[in-house]
Amino acid sequence: MKRSLTISTFILAAGFSYGLYHLSYEMQAMEQQLRTLNKALVAEQEEIHVLEAEWSFLTRPETLQTLAQDHLSLAPIEPYQVAARVTDLPMRNATTLAADRMPLPLPRPATLVEGRRP
Repeated sequence: MKRSLTISTFILAAGFSYGLYHLSYEMQAMEQQLRTLNKALVAEQEEIHVLEAEWSFLTRPETLQTLAQDHLSLAPIEPYQVAARVTDLPMRNATTLAADRMPLPLPRPATLVEGRRP
């Protein structure tokens, strides 16, 4: 009986030793993967900072003004183009507006009040 207990203890110790050995290498692999992911994360954050700096540079007012002058045919608003009163606005033609041809929304159904229908 003492011999079987010794053999069982030896097998159990060998099993634990193998398990710890395997766990140790698995942890080293996971730590390497974590280092790789952290390096990738830092690289992505640096790229985000560069892109934000480029965005800030490209959206400066003087840059946008130059691009607008080069590529858009915009002109300053003339005083006669601004209406001071609603009556100064021209009457709209109902046949030209798509919104006028849209059907009216259906009325909402009546809600129940204290369990009764209206």
